[in-house]
Amino acid sequence: LVGLFNSLIAAKLPCTHPKIVVYASVTDVRPNTVFRLEIVNAETDAFVTEMKGPPPAGTDPTTICDFLFELRNVTFPTAGRYYIRFWAGEHLLLQRPFEVSEAAPKG
Repeated sequence: LVGLFNSLIAAKLPCTHPKIVVYASVTDVRPNTVFRLEIVNAETDAFVTEMKGPPPAGTDPTTICDFLFELRNVTFPTAGRYYIRFWAGEHLLLQRPFEVSEAAPKG
């Protein structure tokens, strides 16, 4: 994978990031499972955004499911740690932290 990041530095906060792409690969997927990707503030659990939907048609537990989420115009209200979480129903499958900070003023 190319373009991975674990921090976002904004000119000022709040900031809106134009595009974030998240990739997740999982197995042991059960039919009728609803998958959910969410971004939350790590300290407050405040919700930033989410996407959800079913697995691809014909998926069974032996299928490798590759999910690609393209999030547009995601607004981060404050600096701090955030989590990208990937859920299958009520089960947390993956969680990745990243930091949002404000750039130091020039001059």
